[in-house]
Amino acid sequence: MATNTKNNEPKVLIIIDSIKSGGGAEKNATLLATLLTEIGVSTILLTFNSYPNEYEFNGHRESLNQKSQKSLLKKIGNAVHRVYKINRFCRDNNITHAISFLEEANTYTLLSRILLGNKAKIIVSVRADPTFTKKSKQTIIKWLYKFAYKVVSVSKAIQYTLKKEFKLYNVETIYNPIDQAWVQKKMQEQLPGKYSYLEGERNRPVFVNVGRLCRQKGQLELIKCFARFTKKYPEAILIIIGEGPEYDSLQKYIQDNSLSEKIQLVGHQDNIYPFLKVSDCFLLTSFFEGFPNVILEAAASSLYIISTDCPTGPREIISPEMFNEKMSFPHRVTGASLIEDFNSLDSSIKTPEEILYHEMVWFSENKLRESQTIPVDKFSNQAYLREWLEILT
Repeated sequence: MATNTKNNEPKVLIIIDSIKSGGGAEKNATLLATLLTEIGVSTILLTFNSYPNEYEFNGHRESLNQKSQKSLLKKIGNAVHRVYKINRFCRDNNITHAISFLEEANTYTLLSRILLGNKAKIIVSVRADPTFTKKSKQTIIKWLYKFAYKVVSVSKAIQYTLKKEFKLYNVETIYNPIDQAWVQKKMQEQLPGKYSYLEGERNRPVFVNVGRLCRQKGQLELIKCFARFTKKYPEAILIIIGEGPEYDSLQKYIQDNSLSEKIQLVGHQDNIYPFLKVSDCFLLTSFFEGFPNVILEAAASSLYIISTDCPTGPREIISPEMFNEKMSFPHRVTGASLIEDFNSLDSSIKTPEEILYHEMVWFSENKLRESQTIPVDKFSNQAYLREWLEILT
């Protein structure tokens, strides 16, 4: 059991469904637990599930090891057990602050306060714009999150939405971090054998996209755009890293349009950085985000970035001085371009594929690379830890 000899120092419980590798919230929960542990803050990381492939954490870890259930009765049983165990962990370990990540953990942690009188200060982390969730979930947020000691958003745009639309006023923003030294180290690792041929493609323009293969991420629009792009630049390559429900349909589209030699769906990769190293430009085509860490990862890998100005996050990273300001598109700064939010387009006038295509052509003709990257120093691990400590102490 973690101990703390100074009564006025925080004792922290971090709660999340799992720390399975590949997830952004999972990565940041693990990082926060690691940073707090390293400076001597008594910290326990509590997960509901365990998986073979997880982010590394060498501190105090507890897992309920609950299997997912299909029957409604067993799902309810799991939920009740989680609420009970969170309260029990807080009570038995004299926890002063319970920090939850993602909706499920947020809900169970707040219910432990409402139903069981959990005395810890509960801090919930909101990772995405809640107006893009189901109405039932929005209702839960409006009713439940007012019981939190703090609500921590990952972007100022989300903070604004929580205040305006959900009447939550105990909200602060802490941006996700990026460890540039760690990124540079991971970039030196080798590509998986079947993709080692990419090392020799430095004379060809290589574009890369990283994200879950789902409607939100806009990979279908990206692939349609790239099909047109290869008619002008037949030597170009597109790498798409990630897995998800749209894998089969995207793969079928690629095969049906004879794009298999130009577009590679490489699936989940434990280390994305060797792929970024051999790329020239990172493409983010999402319809919405929370705070897209992958933009920071691409910038730390010295890639030029083309991103939609979707809600929320890209603008705050790429052009923070334009937050809440009217913007003309494409909006270009050193190291990056913002193109129009796909949600705002009138498809009878212009399509997502069209605006993305024109910016990719502009990039290719200007041959921008390296040295021309957006600054990411303010997103350091040290800044991340400092801002969390301001809430905890």
